Amino acid sequence: MAISTLAGPASENVEHDTPPRLLISGGTPRFATLAEFDCRFSNDADAPFEGVIILDRAAAAELPELLRRRRAWLVPIADLSGAQSWYVDISCADTSPLSIRRAVEELIRVIERPDRLPATVAAATDDETLLLARTYSRGGRLQPVYDGASPSLLRYPAAGLLESPTVTAERLCEAGWLDRTFFDRLHVCPRCVSSRLNVREECSACRSPQLAAESFVHHFRCGFQATERHFFQGEALICPKCRRRLRHFGVDYDRPGSARTCRACQHVDGDASIGFVCIDCGAHSDAAQVTVRDWHGYSMTAAGEQRLLGGDLRRLKPDNIRDEARVQSLAEHWLRIQSRYGRPSVVLQVAFTRASVVRAEHGDRYLMAVRQQAIEIVRGELRDTDLMIEAPDALLVVLPGNGSTCHRCTPPTAFKPAVVAVGGGPRHRHKDDRAASAGSDERRCRAMSDLDPTRLLFDLDARAAFAVFWPVLLLDIPRHTIGFLVVLARETLASVDAPPSPDFTPLVSVVLAGHNERHAIAGCVSSLREQSYRRIEIICVDDGSTDGMMRELAQLRSAGLIDVAVSTSIRIGKSAAGNLGLSLARGEVVVITDCDCACDRDAIHRLLAPLADPRVGVVAGNIAVRNAEASLLTALQAVEYLVGICLGRRMLDMLGQITCASGAFSAFRRTALLELGGMETGAGEDLDLTLRMRRAGWRVRFAADAWCLTRVPEHFPQLLRQRLRWEREALRLRLRKYRTGLDPLDRGPPMSEMLHRIEYLVTHVVPAVAFPLYLIWLIDVFGSATITVLTMVTLFYLALDGIAALCALAIIGRPGSSRLLPYIVLFGPFQAYLVRSIRLIAYIQEWVFRSSYRDNFVPRRVLEGAPRF
Repeated sequence: MAISTLAGPASENVEHDTPPRLLISGGTPRFATLAEFDCRFSNDADAPFEGVIILDRAAAAELPELLRRRRAWLVPIADLSGAQSWYVDISCADTSPLSIRRAVEELIRVIERPDRLPATVAAATDDETLLLARTYSRGGRLQPVYDGASPSLLRYPAAGLLESPTVTAERLCEAGWLDRTFFDRLHVCPRCVSSRLNVREECSACRSPQLAAESFVHHFRCGFQATERHFFQGEALICPKCRRRLRHFGVDYDRPGSARTCRACQHVDGDASIGFVCIDCGAHSDAAQVTVRDWHGYSMTAAGEQRLLGGDLRRLKPDNIRDEARVQSLAEHWLRIQSRYGRPSVVLQVAFTRASVVRAEHGDRYLMAVRQQAIEIVRGELRDTDLMIEAPDALLVVLPGNGSTCHRCTPPTAFKPAVVAVGGGPRHRHKDDRAASAGSDERRCRAMSDLDPTRLLFDLDARAAFAVFWPVLLLDIPRHTIGFLVVLARETLASVDAPPSPDFTPLVSVVLAGHNERHAIAGCVSSLREQSYRRIEIICVDDGSTDGMMRELAQLRSAGLIDVAVSTSIRIGKSAAGNLGLSLARGEVVVITDCDCACDRDAIHRLLAPLADPRVGVVAGNIAVRNAEASLLTALQAVEYLVGICLGRRMLDMLGQITCASGAFSAFRRTALLELGGMETGAGEDLDLTLRMRRAGWRVRFAADAWCLTRVPEHFPQLLRQRLRWEREALRLRLRKYRTGLDPLDRGPPMSEMLHRIEYLVTHVVPAVAFPLYLIWLIDVFGSATITVLTMVTLFYLALDGIAALCALAIIGRPGSSRLLPYIVLFGPFQAYLVRSIRLIAYIQEWVFRSSYRDNFVPRRVLEGAPRF
């Protein structure tokens, strides 16, 4: 005898061959159609029934209350009213004989499966047993379907009217009675937990969905780049910077990319932000605020089916651990610890009592994160003799008995610090090389000449000494003497430099333009977001990168770390990319920095202090080397930055002669930039822009306390390419493009502009050109004693540059700078011989061959359209 699933005042035993009882709800069907079925049909809702046929919408609306009142959780339902109720088993839109015949046949098929269940299952009240029974009777699968009427957007028809089917199904999965398969991942409103969300593209500034795509236009000649609406005048394209008409695409201009423009606030961004608007509560959420929830389909396992058919109705409990391997491992460790210490062990249970609820509400990812955090906390408190076993809803920890001593009170292990010597080998090699070189030089001098260096030094009169050491006396000593005066004026400088004004708090737009900087951009953005000055917007321009830089920018923008991210489809050069960022900037001050730089937390705050003076248009920041310990070459460059920037620009700032606000870290007044039309085409854009700002009457200041760390070349070929490019551009700009500044009769620029050009000639061009002539003269006059004289000259350079470097270290007082002290002894020869030789090569390349116009730092097609000087 089998038990049929009946709904009524009480379940009764029914013979297997008893015709099923079907409830007709909402009307009277054509019993002639039903007569062919061996069933008993009734309109009495109070009589027992094994299936339901709904004929109209009113009955469909009343049926859920009837099923709950009668506790008819397993009864199959056929809906012929067209109401499309989600919990029914069969749904048709009419009551035609064909639909009725199909509904009855399906109901009889479903009823046959519950007939196999024991009576205890049919009378069960717990959710686990009922859900297993419904899954078994509906083909063994609990599959979700999309339902727009549900706030969660998904329903489980096979679960019927059971509450929280996913929570119950997860518990059954943990017990091994259901298998889970991934179905879909839906976003959830953080306010009302609804998944009915309108996903839309919107403006990252004002959250308006009124977006339109707009192309960039790049003018080759002047380097100006902006959205096309800035160029259109009627049907013509007119450059707003140089007022030239753009006629030929690919010759005069190109369109390197596009962006999204907001019609509501005119904000421009490379990609639109993703926003969510809840249909149910109307709440707006950003992508970072919206959580996700994973939905799964379930199928019955052999263990679950055996439980049902065997009538096993034990309720699931969190501490029912059924993994035999884990239990066996736990028991073996327990016995091993007890035999080792001779004391009974303790088993500690850490239970995750709400794991299923958390998974249902927040998804698997959130649950796994919380669970992993709890596991790490417990693992941090364990010793080597403790054992932790992970179970589905708990952690089991075996602790050996420790007498009166608590296992948490075990004193921590003391670790002896180890001293690791980093880079010691190369330094010793340099020392040995210098010693060997000095010894060989001494032997060579004795072999080549009978002159005593000491006698030669002291026997020279003043006139002869000047003739021998004129490059040092005329070119180097005056320059270093002025640097020493800066040290004497240190206290005066400290009192003159004004602190940041609390009333001057403009919006600062930081423009980062780079090509193939995917690995460096995140660190730079992070340092900017750590600034103590908070009114900052960050604009990033991807200059046609091929290393996936735009994907990195998209991730940073979705995380809220940058405000605008745009990309050009082709490379256009740093000047044009910077102009594009400038056209998108909204701040009163524009800070330009490189993508591989990192700033001190107060760098931007201190960089703004001189801009409180309305006459100041540019402020150059202080720059130090970030990778000074990477190699000997980077250490020497770090000393060079200390002397040339930290000390040299202090001196130039006192004289009002700052001529280059480095593109690595400088601040510009936005009105001044717009007045000049941004940066010009070509390399050396920072020097060119600063010279133009000076010629326009703006003051240029140096913020010595605004520190930015940059990376320098670690190998000589990289350094050579960088310095050749710098020196070629400096010569082109100072002596070709702005050569009128050397003419005292030129009434255009002020007289102060002639001073820094004379300083450039005296400290850069003349020493580089004079040094090979000086060598030729030494060889001609002294012959084999030339090396002796050069040794003395080198000692002069060691003394002068060494004192300058020590003065720079004394001025800045920056932690960690003392590590550069061992490299000061090599700084003089590095500057005098290596750097000057590179300058001479660059000057010859530029003056004779105009190599700056073939530099690959700027794309060739852009250089061909740029003006030549």
